[in-house]
Amino acid sequence: MLLWLTFSACGYRFAESGDFPFQIRRICIPPLENRSTETGADAIFANHLISEFSRNSDLLLTNRDEADAVLSGKIRSVSVSTISRKGSHTSLERQIRITVDVELIASDGEMLWSAKGISEREAYAVESDKAATEYNRRQALLVVSERIAEIVYERLTNNF
Repeated sequence: MLLWLTFSACGYRFAESGDFPFQIRRICIPPLENRSTETGADAIFANHLISEFSRNSDLLLTNRDEADAVLSGKIRSVSVSTISRKGSHTSLERQIRITVDVELIASDGEMLWSAKGISEREAYAVESDKAATEYNRRQALLVVSERIAEIVYERLTNNF
């Protein structure tokens, strides 16, 4: 009992997920604006955001007309760089890096929250078969998209 009193008085507690701010109950998550050359990235990111919000909140996902707020954003960049080589002309491993901006706007147009420059990266293997390398790159993009969706949700709910 004494141990429980000591820890409860010191502010120790089990971690829990944050609450969604602004008394929002219905949200719209449209595809992100894609300012990169990565075809389809807008839908991939929107799907991961929708999945993250569906899994972790009680929000109702709806269309723009019925939503209390819209979570929108833009993919600012998708870049690929070599991180390991075999010789001077052969890549063994590359890294995809994606940067996005996200904002939550109330149905009346008021900016409620924003996060700029959220960036993540993931390495992938370069194969001798170009199709296999492209598959690996696409899988890395999916991993990055999922991580960014988690970051957006965490930042949005933990700031309040």
